[in-house]
Amino acid sequence: MSSLGDLKAAKASAVFWKKLMENLFWIIGSAVVVMISYVYYNNMNKPTAGTLVFIGGFMALYYYWIKFFIVDASKKDWPPYQSTCPDFLTLVPPGSGYAGNSKDFLCVDFVGVSINGGLKKVKPEDLNANTLQDPTMVFRVDMDRYSGKKGIKNLKQDLSDYGLSWEAMLKGSSIAVPGDPTEADDYDVNAVDDLGDYNQSE
Repeated sequence: MSSLGDLKAAKASAVFWKKLMENLFWIIGSAVVVMISYVYYNNMNKPTAGTLVFIGGFMALYYYWIKFFIVDASKKDWPPYQSTCPDFLTLVPPGSGYAGNSKDFLCVDFVGVSINGGLKKVKPEDLNANTLQDPTMVFRVDMDRYSGKKGIKNLKQDLSDYGLSWEAMLKGSSIAVPGDPTEADDYDVNAVDDLGDYNQSE
């Protein structure tokens, strides 16, 4: 994601399409139920069957509306995916001309999200191999440093130093604030181990 504006636009688009699908569900579903009920009630002269189809059909619609549009929407996990870089940073693919032979994931900030200036904003046209050698211009996801028992401590320290957050990895821990970044209780150690496993499988 190259900008906060793009993120907001994507979120608004997702809300629009979800609402559209919900409206279509009710319009098409209701039309089908009413049509089948009418056939039973009028054309086939079976009013009892028509009434039962009508009631049962709307009960089924209500059930699937809850299942597909209400229960899924109430999930609070955010973001719903495992990101490769800290929040709002952009990945420079390993093995690319920019990244060279680096085995680490290299993440740059095209937006300017660091709260303490630890990571400088990079213009896309200024991205080059020299930029990625400057520790103030790139965040390295070092698999060796972030794996094992000390991995989560190292990750939190680096994120704090750079003034960044990583919601997918730390599950809402407050890491980009003054103080010891290892004090937060609500983090997912396995998330960092998973990154290590991913690296080993490459």
